[in-house]
Amino acid sequence: MSFADPIEPLGQAVRRSGYALVSHPVRTADDWREAESALAESRTIAVGADYYHLPHYWPGQGRIHALHVVAVHDPDRDGETVGLMDLGDVVHFAGRIPVADLHRAMHGTDVGQSWYELRPAGPTAPYEPRELASQLTGPGDDWLSGTELMDALRERLDDYLDQVGSRGRASSTRQSDWGLGQRLPLGLWWYHHTLRWFARHLWARGAVGTSAPLSPEYVELAADDVLAIRNLIMRLGAMGATAARARAFRAQLETRLTDAAAHLQAAAAPSDRSGAAR
Repeated sequence: MSFADPIEPLGQAVRRSGYALVSHPVRTADDWREAESALAESRTIAVGADYYHLPHYWPGQGRIHALHVVAVHDPDRDGETVGLMDLGDVVHFAGRIPVADLHRAMHGTDVGQSWYELRPAGPTAPYEPRELASQLTGPGDDWLSGTELMDALRERLDDYLDQVGSRGRASSTRQSDWGLGQRLPLGLWWYHHTLRWFARHLWARGAVGTSAPLSPEYVELAADDVLAIRNLIMRLGAMGATAARARAFRAQLETRLTDAAAHLQAAAAPSDRSGAAR
């Protein structure tokens, strides 16, 4: 099982809204100069930075070399600080950091850094309810739908628990070298947030009087299930199958896999009833 970086589906989504999400790889200071020019033009850009060097990112700063996407804007005239917005739930930062730290985060190490900008890219092509429902309940195309993901986890659950249980510490390897035991919890974390932001999108449609083709309430419940599944897999992987409490944790994990699939199906039900989905 592999997981796409959330930037990939985000790029597909914004393209449907008439924009292209353009990625610019950064390996050297010369690669970064184009981003500095964009900032000097009072533009806000997104960056995939090595959070080892980001002073605000207390969960991994100084410990782990891995990518984290934040928005950057408004460099000061002296070139000493830059505005940074990180809307993650854990750190949620909106302030300024030293430009020197941003430089180190962008090209002081090589973990696949990039900066991103939005460009107009032609007419819009909004998602149809059928497409949105299919992404939740399948069958998927190149990627699994949400219900297919739950089935895939259940089918090989013992293997995945072994992989997670035998994974090394994330701080001991670069993110690009992580195995499935490290990538699986990260991928489920990404999917949890993908569902959360999708639910917020559906709530926002309702707030402006546009009918939502799917049920945001059930999407939020599925997001909660996915977070619980991730945490239970990590706990079970760490304790091992023979631990005294393993059976209780396994039963709860099976329940949340079932609940997640049911909530995803319920989320797509309004579209199903309208005849717009399969």
